[in-house]
Amino acid sequence: MAKIKENVTALSAAIVKAGKGSALAEDLRRVAAQATVAGINSNEWRALMTVFADNEDQLKRLRGLDAHVAKPYFKETVAYIAGGSMCTSETTATLPNRISDLIDGDNLNDARDPNFVKLFEIPKIP
Repeated sequence: MAKIKENVTALSAAIVKAGKGSALAEDLRRVAAQATVAGINSNEWRALMTVFADNEDQLKRLRGLDAHVAKPYFKETVAYIAGGSMCTSETTATLPNRISDLIDGDNLNDARDPNFVKLFEIPKIP
């Protein structure tokens, strides 16, 4: 079980550990570029955001489908997740820096749903 910001931080750390030119960084960059061009209401955006979500409640938050879409922090935070995900392994270490803790606010469910399908799993770092 993890909060959205924890997932962002874990993926950032995994990319840094994988090193320069890693397949993980390239896969994320490619998917993030597609999502950014396609926009928040697209299947590409949904696919990207599954990487950072552990359940449908978190995915709805990241897609702007709950009440947080109207909150001041929301647009900048999700735009930064998508935009920062396009960075290479050299700059992805800073990805969590601009993610507001409010993204996980209002007691957002952070339980891992075993039936939730992610585009790819975040590698565990020992």
